[in-house]
Amino acid sequence: MESFTRALKRFTGKVNEEGVIEEARMRSRFLKPKDKAQAKQKFKQKLWGEYKWKPPFKHDKRIGHSE
Repeated sequence: MESFTRALKRFTGKVNEEGVIEEARMRSRFLKPKDKAQAKQKFKQKLWGEYKWKPPFKHDKRIGHSE
């Protein structure tokens, strides 16, 4: 399985050097500081979930997904 950062780059193209998602940072700009980390984590989980459950090829059984 490719790394999380590479998967994000394939989905958004918005991953900086540290592997932090730019879009999540921009969204969290409007939140209170204590909520920023939580928002970033939620965004990562959402995006990783989308990647994980929608593999490139439906017939590819190496990537675990429900049908």
